[in-house]
Amino acid sequence: MALIALTSVPTAMAAVPAAPQPPQAVGRIDVAYELRFWFVPFGHTEYHAIFDKGVYQATSHFSTSGFVSVFWQAQINAGVSGRLAQSTLAPFIYDSFARRSTDKIQQVKLSFHQYGPPTLLANPPYNTKRYPVSVQEQEKGIDPMSAIGAILTGLSTTPQQPCGTVVRVFDGRRRYNIAFTYLRDEEQVPHAPLQTDVVHICALHYRQIAGYKPNLLRGKNRWPSIYARVIDIVAPSAPLGRYVVPVELWADTDWGRVSAGLTGLSINGKRIVLR
Repeated sequence: MALIALTSVPTAMAAVPAAPQPPQAVGRIDVAYELRFWFVPFGHTEYHAIFDKGVYQATSHFSTSGFVSVFWQAQINAGVSGRLAQSTLAPFIYDSFARRSTDKIQQVKLSFHQYGPPTLLANPPYNTKRYPVSVQEQEKGIDPMSAIGAILTGLSTTPQQPCGTVVRVFDGRRRYNIAFTYLRDEEQVPHAPLQTDVVHICALHYRQIAGYKPNLLRGKNRWPSIYARVIDIVAPSAPLGRYVVPVELWADTDWGRVSAGLTGLSINGKRIVLR
C-alpha cells in the first residue's frame, strides 16, 4: 500500500523531503554472575552488549576462581557482531578463545553468510566428521553469544511465554536447542532489582540436535534439569523496549547443586540496585 501511494503522488510533491526521523537510542546492557557449587564460589562470568541502529556487538569473559582453580583453571573470552533481525539476532562474525590449561587452548571463529552455512575456522581443528552437523542444521543456528543476546532481549518471548520459547545454537561443532518452559510467577525475591514486582520461574531444556556430544550425554546420563528466576526490566533503548534478565539459574546434578547468581546489572551505564 505504501508503495502504491508513493508512485501515485505528483512529481512536484514527490520532491518534498521526508520529515527527519529521531535518532535511535543506543542500548547497552552489562550483566555479571557468580558461579557456585553448592555454596562454594568457583568462577564468574560477564556479558556486555550494545544495540545500535539495527546492529549489535557483544563480548563475554569467563574464568574460574577460588579453590576450584587449583584443580581446574579455565578462561574463555568471546565476541560477536551482527544485525538485529525480526525475531532473532543474525551474527556476522563470532570469535572465542578458550584456555583450560597452559597446553589446552582452543580458538574458534565462525563467519556467517546471508546464504549457506557459516565458515568455521578452529585451532586446533575440530573433527567434524566424527560428529557431523548437516548444512541444513548449521544454517538454523546462531552462535552462543548471539543466543545469549536473544535471550536477554526477549526476542522469543510472548505474553503467554514470558521466559521465551526456543533458541537454536550452532557453535562450530554441535547444534543444540535451548528450550524454555514457563512454570509460574512469584513475588519479588530478595535479590531482584527494586523496579520489578514479579519474577518468572522458568525451566530450561538442553536438546542435542547434532554434532559433538558433551561428556554428560555420551553415557546413559541425561542433561540435568535447569531452572531460572527471570525478571523484566523496562528499557526504551532495548530492541523490544525491555530486557529479560535471569537473576538466578540452578541445576541439581549427581554431585550437587550448581548455580549462577546475578551480581551486577547495568543498563546504559546506570547500575541497577540489587538487594
